[in-house]
Amino acid sequence: MKIMSIEVFDCELKKRDQTMSSYNPVLIRVNTDSGLSGIGEVGLAYGAGAKAGVGIIRDLAPLIVGEDPLNIEKIWEFFFRKTLWGMGGGHV
Repeated sequence: MKIMSIEVFDCELKKRDQTMSSYNPVLIRVNTDSGLSGIGEVGLAYGAGAKAGVGIIRDLAPLIVGEDPLNIEKIWEFFFRKTLWGMGGGHV
């Protein structure tokens, strides 16, 4: 099984009233060549941080297309070692 594409969904939710805080979840769907898909959430991508979360995923997603989605350790290690944020303990 291989990752074929990663879709990003910026789910800006409307406030019911002014007392509600901003809630802007960012979801991703990982699609595979076998037809299976998985859905996840970009952590800490709420309010003003949501657009940054969307940008990070759009920039990094192409780097793992073709990888086995079940090989989580390999993908995590790749991002940890090969990205600016990883070795500093940032978003991976």
